[in-house]
Amino acid sequence: MKGCLIIVLFTVFIVSSCAKGYGTTYVSGDVSIYYYSPEDLNQVKALAEFWNRNNLSNKKKQFLRIVKTDKGNYQLQLIASNSELAHRLKFDEIKLLQELENKLNMEVFTQNKTDLVICDSRFTVLNDLNF
Repeated sequence: MKGCLIIVLFTVFIVSSCAKGYGTTYVSGDVSIYYYSPEDLNQVKALAEFWNRNNLSNKKKQFLRIVKTDKGNYQLQLIASNSELAHRLKFDEIKLLQELENKLNMEVFTQNKTDLVICDSRFTVLNDLNF
């Protein structure tokens, strides 16, 4: 009986710690954006509106996360559809992503700059475009 209780408590601990890992979710259309601080909600809403207005989801469910850096800027984490190819982006693909980053900084993140990074499905950074 004591062994079952330990297993149940361990399972509850693991599930609850995994559930909190990505932050709060804001969903708008096909895009879900994770964020940590309630004060970032306006930025998240503006990002979702930008994403939908520019048809960046291509009618596919997409998951993004914004994280505030130590410098007060943001890091916008995009999940790659193919993690293996994310390490080997072509010059043209990097250029397009940098153009997107510039547009985001002009239209959405006007007060605090954002950097785009490519991540796997667990938001582990695979490719930082601003190396």
